[in-house]
Formats: sequence, structure tokens, C-alpha cells
Amino acid sequence: MRILIAVTALGWLLAQAKSNLWPVVRPVHTQITVTEQADRDAPVHLVVSDVRGRPLYKLDCHNSEYDDDTDVSYSGDFQCALFALTNGKTTSGNLLADTSYDAGSSDWWNRGRMLAKNLWRNCANYPEYGMLRHFKVRGMLVTLRFGDLVWATPIADSSRLSRFTADIDVKPDRRATSHTAEYLPGPTPGQACDWY
Repeated sequence: MRILIAVTALGWLLAQAKSNLWPVVRPVHTQITVTEQADRDAPVHLVVSDVRGRPLYKLDCHNSEYDDDTDVSYSGDFQCALFALTNGKTTSGNLLADTSYDAGSSDWWNRGRMLAKNLWRNCANYPEYGMLRHFKVRGMLVTLRFGDLVWATPIADSSRLSRFTADIDVKPDRRATSHTAEYLPGPTPGQACDWY
């Protein structure tokens, strides 16, 4: 019985230590309205700080018109990436990419990237791949929410967005203990929603 109590206590202590692994961040929110225009980027730049105001991460979002691929080769209608900062310099890869083979093999294959087809018809409501996406990473919950969709002449199953909004929230979440975005088990929406 004492061994069982000791093992349970050790497990609880390890769980507590793991949940305190990352510094607590200050909540941050922004919203952008993106109007699709040729040769025009849709940039977002957020600095995520700890509770004392020290910069810990940068969250950058762009579209396929962004021409600097220093950190990530941005693509699609909108793509966000999160990077760790040390003394103002990027010190990690994209933390919104999980540990799956696909996410590790390309800047494009992660849920931080949005294509219009991901938000078209039934695809919009697919949990964590459509209009609402959550990323648990390093003591944070990063939320991307797309809305106010305006479609430019939809044609059959192929469609193009002419305007949308993106709400981005970063909040502390002690349950988010992974080094990169928590892996989501289960099926992806598949080819019909442009997820391969």
C-alpha cells in the first residue's frame, strides 16, 4: 500500500513539474480583416511576453504573397507560425507544427496554414481544421478563428475567398506541456477539404 501511495505521489509531482515547465504568458489578442488582392500580403506580428513583459515568442502570419522565407515559406490564403525568442532572435522552428511526419516535412502541412477550401461548405465545421483551430504548446493555448467569409464567385467544389477575418488569441494554459503543438490523433478532413 505504501508503494502505491509513493508511486501516486511521484506521478502527481511529475505532472506538476511538467505543467510548470514553461513560463506563464500574458494573454494577447488581435484581429485582422484580409481582403484578397494580387501581390498583397496580409501580415500579423504578435510578440508574446511572460507576465513580467519579457518577450518569449513571436507569432507571425502572412499569405503566399510574402516574399521573405527566412523562418517559414508562407503559403495559402493565410498562414501563422509561432517561434521562440531569445534576446529578440528566433531560436526554434514553427511551434504550431506538431510532431507528425507531415508537419515536419513541409512548412505547409500544419493547421497554422489556411486555404479557402478548408473553410468551404462542410469543411468549415471540421473540428480543428476548419474555421476554429486550437494549438496547445509550451503553456499556451493559441486559437485561430476565421469568420466573416465573403466568397468570390464560387465554382463547383473550388472556391476563392475575397475577404475574411482572422481572430488570434494567445492565453496561458498549464495543461499545454508539449514542446511543439500538441499532436491531434484521429482522421484529418481529407482531400475534399485540401488535407492530404
